[in-house]
Amino acid sequence: MFTRCLLVLSLIFVTSSASAFDLAKNVVELRLSNGMRWLLVSRPGAPVFSGVVMLKVGSAEEVPGKTGLAHMFEHMAFKGSAELGPNEVWEVMARNGASDLNAFTAKDMTAYHASLPNNRLKLWSYVMSQMVGSPVFRDFYTERSVVLEELRMSVENDPDGFVMEELVQQAFADGPYHWSTIGFKEDLEGLTDEDAAAFHHQHYVAANMVGALVGNFSLPQAKQTLEHFFGSIPAGESHADAPPSKARGGVRKKISRDAEPLVVYAYHKPTFPDPDTYTMEAITSLLCDGVSSRLELQLIREEKIARSVSCTSNFPGLRFPNVMTIAVQPLNGISFQTIEKIVHREIEKLKIQPVADAELARVLSQLESHFVYSLEDNMHLAMNLASFETLFHDWKMMISYIDHMRSITPSMIQAAAQKYLTNDRRVTIERQRGGR
Repeated sequence: MFTRCLLVLSLIFVTSSASAFDLAKNVVELRLSNGMRWLLVSRPGAPVFSGVVMLKVGSAEEVPGKTGLAHMFEHMAFKGSAELGPNEVWEVMARNGASDLNAFTAKDMTAYHASLPNNRLKLWSYVMSQMVGSPVFRDFYTERSVVLEELRMSVENDPDGFVMEELVQQAFADGPYHWSTIGFKEDLEGLTDEDAAAFHHQHYVAANMVGALVGNFSLPQAKQTLEHFFGSIPAGESHADAPPSKARGGVRKKISRDAEPLVVYAYHKPTFPDPDTYTMEAITSLLCDGVSSRLELQLIREEKIARSVSCTSNFPGLRFPNVMTIAVQPLNGISFQTIEKIVHREIEKLKIQPVADAELARVLSQLESHFVYSLEDNMHLAMNLASFETLFHDWKMMISYIDHMRSITPSMIQAAAQKYLTNDRRVTIERQRGGR
């Protein structure tokens, strides 16, 4: 139910030493004349490639009263440019065999991506550079109405979306993680194309952009092509992050919606590169990853009191301190108090009883298999490379991740659980049936 809340970095998992070594050897770094960074992985296989252009420009770059601007660009990019008509982005790419053509906006970033046959690298570069570099804000007010409808459908009238937005507003008192990625309704209604032009001029510059190409393509050709199409984007200056949101804990909010009951527990925690972040990822997997995970085993299989349980380790983003979430759908007739009692019991076990070596090894093995699979997929690898470089200015964190995870011990699990999984760090959202 919360998969849409997960960022692309949910694909960050442990990798085998061989995979990490191969990655270190095969990533080619390229910096264009305007400073735009590119990460290129040319490898044998089907004659296709996947490409991503990612910007360190998300809703975190907005200011109160102008929320929703970052997300508007996801819509405006497909409306064309001075050289591409309103439907040409889709039509030209589809005619040439594109797949995975899309964009997304998150708290931390905005990304544009597509896969094409490898003889269409110039076309990919042309279209993508037009989308990020030369939008003309065609049909801006029409698209603003579309976004307002999206807000209504995905947040106001969507029970899970409403919980998600309620969670961030309760957990973060202010700052970059407090407001909706889509934007607040009253802000959206006041946005103008002049606002969009100013936002683009300030943020859509090479200093904030990272590109990644992965697949079967010629490196020399790629270097020339990328410089030709992206090198003219203004260099600009990278911006400093806003101060992190003020964390709120010890909060419990009850809401009513015409939907199945749901309870979400969110625990404030640090983000990368804090070493505890790695340990908290392992704790998330111990609790929720697979049928043998502790909460799924207790809530669904043994106690038989829940319909589903899911966790996220870095919600709603990674640039700033965030929360680990546990979401549980009780079965009919089961109270939130009953669910909370079991969740609390399992969390207390993590604090008191050392995790068995075999259980910890199983969890790390699961993470490893996920990551190895993602390395095999061109788009997943391109996304992960771009994400690490965009958020942390260091794609090599993908390689060092394994060392951090393999250093985790049962005592580290205990210490992190004792430090972060506490009532004063927790925000609880209870959705009961009723209302609209």
